[in-house]
This record gives sequence, C-alpha cells and structure tokens, in this order.
Amino acid sequence: MDNSTLTNAYRHYYAPLYSYALFLTHNHAEAEDLVSEAFVKAILSWNGNGRLKPWLFRVLKNQFIDNTRKTKKLIEVSEEALLNLPDPRIEADNELETQLENQRWLSEKIQQMKLADQELMLLTLYSGMSDSEIASQLNISIQNLRVRRYRLKQELINAVKRGTSDE
Repeated sequence: MDNSTLTNAYRHYYAPLYSYALFLTHNHAEAEDLVSEAFVKAILSWNGNGRLKPWLFRVLKNQFIDNTRKTKKLIEVSEEALLNLPDPRIEADNELETQLENQRWLSEKIQQMKLADQELMLLTLYSGMSDSEIASQLNISIQNLRVRRYRLKQELINAVKRGTSDE
C-alpha cells in the first residue's frame, strides 16, 4: 500500500474504526491499539483487491477476537463504552443537550439488545459501510440484514411511542 493511499485511508476510516473498536473493547487505549494494528496489517498485507474499508473492519474484528482469545476476556457491552462513542455528526449548537439525551437513550436501548443485534446496529450507525459490506462483515445475506435492522428499528420506534414509561 503506498503512502498516499494509507494517508487517505487513515483520514477517512480512523473515526469509524475507532468507534467500532471502542464498542468492542470498552477501553480507549485498547481501541486505539486495535485501529493501529488494522492499519499496520493494511500496510503489510492488503493487496488492493476489493474495498479497503470493509477489509479494515474485518481485520479489526479478527484482531479483537484474537486478543480476546489470548486474554480470555468476556465480551460484554458496557453502558459507558456506548455512551462514549464519538459521533462527529453532533454539532455544537443549542440542540446539543437534546441530541446527547437522545444518544444516551439509544445507547441504552442498543445495550439491551442481543450482542449480534448490537453489532448490526452499531455498524449501521457508525461504520458508514453499505448494506452489502455490513452483511458481508456479519456473514449474513443483505435481505437478512435489512429484515433484522427493520425489526430492530421498529422495536426502537415502539419504545419511543410508549414514551419513556419503561425508563
């Protein structure tokens, strides 16, 4: 991988990779290490076939799994990790507090989902990958991805309609 390709990839993909790594690790330092390792592997072994972004996400997840096996940690999503996911779309304006409250609420609801559903929603919300890339990452069909995501969104919509009565 040449230097300009690496620089562009780092600029474009660092934030979503870091968000995903933080979700997986619940630790800023470990998340940074995973992202760094993904880019090192890109330098050493990416052959230019296929799209780089999904490849980086897969490398990052595989590295996380390898690290987890080595340290025998349990994969649990903590509320703190979800609440600390950086969201570059949030603008510093008068609506910031409302947006943060909405993000906290969404993070809590995602935390209550099964692990596979959490991953699907986080990849949808933060990775910027296409449906086909996410489906490939999760080893499911695009149709299955869309059905599962639709059902999860409906669950969230129903929770909003019920109001905050279950909080």
